[in-house]
Amino acid sequence: MFRFYFKDMQELYIQLIGFAAMFFIVLGFQKDNRKFILMSFLVASFLFFFHFILLGALTAALMNLIGGIRVIVFNLKEKHKWAQHNFWLYLFIAIFWIAGLLSWNGIISFFPVIAMTIESIALWNENTQYLRLLLMTIRPFWITYGISVGSIAGLSTETFILISLSIGIYRFDRKKIIRFFKKHIKSI
Repeated sequence: MFRFYFKDMQELYIQLIGFAAMFFIVLGFQKDNRKFILMSFLVASFLFFFHFILLGALTAALMNLIGGIRVIVFNLKEKHKWAQHNFWLYLFIAIFWIAGLLSWNGIISFFPVIAMTIESIALWNENTQYLRLLLMTIRPFWITYGISVGSIAGLSTETFILISLSIGIYRFDRKKIIRFFKKHIKSI
């Protein structure tokens, strides 16, 4: 059950680790340097790994650990031919599903797996509009999971990402989306 208070200092420390991860997510969103963004998100992934392990949320912990490794490989696809092969996308998706099945803790375990599958497809894609829209669709999965395991920091991070993506879609994609709907509504 989700609470907005802490039973003890240990629970407070667990949430603080999650908020430290959120800090690195926010920091990454504020820079225009790909290497800095990558490093910020890597640190956040590993901090969230520990945060979720300590909460007893093994599925989310594994998703963050694997997601950190995925960020490294996906970033290398710009520089190395071996990293450009679709094999990596399918491999990481398979690893996410295997980890989800191995850490099964009820139907809620599928939420992070589905989120990381969609996120992998989004991050593999070069189209930033498609990336933002796909990343927007996974937020409810993480918000629901965060509430179910009592991750205040996870919920706060997802809220921040949701707002940030909404601003990005409004700033960069709004006109394209309106043109798309106008074109397809006329043809119906």
